[in-house]
Amino acid sequence: MNDMKRSAFDIYCNELNQAVAWLLFFYCQVCEDGQLGLDQTVCTYGDIGSGNFDPEPYVDIEIEYPNLENEYDVAFIRQASVIHILCDLADSVCESGVDAQYDPVYSKMHELNSAGRLGAVPEAEEIMGLFKGGMDDDEFNYARYNTLIDQVYQKYIHSWWLSVPVPSVLREAIEASRIPGEKEAGLS
Repeated sequence: MNDMKRSAFDIYCNELNQAVAWLLFFYCQVCEDGQLGLDQTVCTYGDIGSGNFDPEPYVDIEIEYPNLENEYDVAFIRQASVIHILCDLADSVCESGVDAQYDPVYSKMHELNSAGRLGAVPEAEEIMGLFKGGMDDDEFNYARYNTLIDQVYQKYIHSWWLSVPVPSVLREAIEASRIPGEKEAGLS
C-alpha cells in the first residue's frame, strides 16, 4: 500500500452513536468518495453504491496518517471522524448533488427513524424535512440547517470531544486535516 500506517475499528452502535450512525448514513449517500478533510481521515462502508448500507450494528472507521502508532483511543477516533462529517455537511453538502439522490435517502432515514433507531437525534427529522422540498437557493433554509447541525454538534459531540484523552500527535493530525469553513460554521 504506501507508507501510511492503517488502523480500523468495528464500533458497536449504542445510544450515543446512533447520532453517529445517521450522520454516516447521510454522508455516504451524498458524497462520491467518502473522503474527509484532506485525506487523513477516511471512513469506509463497503459497497456504498449498492444501496445496502446499514449503519448498525457497527460503523467501520479507518484512520490513515503517516508515522502514527496503532494504540489509538477508539472513542476519540470515532468522534474525530464525526467532527469531520459534521463540518463537511455544514460546508459542502449543499454543493454535492444531493438533489438527485435525496428521495431514496429521505425514505430510508424516515424508515429508520420510525423504527426507533434514530431516537437519539430529535434534530434528524427536521434536518431531513429541510431537504424534502429540494435545495433551490431561493427556498432552502440554510440558516436553520446550520443551526441544527450546530445543535447536534453541541449536544452529542462537543462534551465528548473535550472529555476524551487525545494523543497529541493524533490531535495534530486531525487538526491539520480540518476543512476550511469550520470556524465560520461554529463547528470548531
